[in-house]
Amino acid sequence: MTELWIPLTVAAALIQTMRSVWQRNLAGRISVITTTYARFFYGTPIALGMLMIATTITGERLFMPSPEFIGYMILAGLGQMFGNALFIHLIRISNFAVMTTFAKMETVLSALFSFFLVGDTMNAAGIGGIAVALLGVMTLAAAREARSIGAFLIAGTRGPAASGIAVGALYAVSSTCFRAGTLLLEPLSFILRGLTELSWVMVLQTLGMSLYLLWTQPVALRETVREWRLAARTGVAGAMATACWLSAFALQKTGYVLAVGQVELIFATFAGHMLLKERMNRAEIAGILLTLIGILLAALSG
Repeated sequence: MTELWIPLTVAAALIQTMRSVWQRNLAGRISVITTTYARFFYGTPIALGMLMIATTITGERLFMPSPEFIGYMILAGLGQMFGNALFIHLIRISNFAVMTTFAKMETVLSALFSFFLVGDTMNAAGIGGIAVALLGVMTLAAAREARSIGAFLIAGTRGPAASGIAVGALYAVSSTCFRAGTLLLEPLSFILRGLTELSWVMVLQTLGMSLYLLWTQPVALRETVREWRLAARTGVAGAMATACWLSAFALQKTGYVLAVGQVELIFATFAGHMLLKERMNRAEIAGILLTLIGILLAALSG
């Protein structure tokens, strides 16, 4: 049963890649905040439907989670929401595969957060992995800039690189809270734990964004309905990808799940080339490979 987390993770990465491609296309028609809202608006009914089906099939009874769980879901939802909005903005103006790589620094940042905030130990392989990943990020960031030592050293601290790493940090907060939340839902099965988290967080995200947009940008609500075909596709894909991620988190440590999830970089590279007709130079390809190796070392060292 525990090996099931691997196909779940690969499925999550593939579905998430397609969701990101559709979100980029949707963001070409409507605003970034509306695109972000559409994911949660159309994904929430899918999440609730999957939860109802799962409870019917398994016969398990749901229970009211603790305030601690709800707090984790609020933090996870905020991290996911702001991270997704920033990510959509970045892939709209920059290379899809490169921005996906920056965002995948989530794994390394999760390890650092655990080290500084929780006191988790970090061995030599983990430290080496973080160093290699940072080298990869700097290579990516400087790939299209002047080839000087100074430009290389500061490339990862500004522009799209810094914003991409910020996405990774927000996602790291989200995944850490999701992992903490799933441990509070035992003894539910891994499917019920994943779908319970998904339903709670998407309902909270949809309610929060609906109230905010109704007060500040009511036109965004109309845009969500007007572009329902592509918007609904992103919402369904987002819900399914998150369900797979959370089910995998319920079965395995976050670091291992995120390590296998780096296959998304391969999917993103092919999607950028085949679907979005993007091209990368050799430095960008080298940067992606270095970052991938570093992330895998950091994630698997624990």
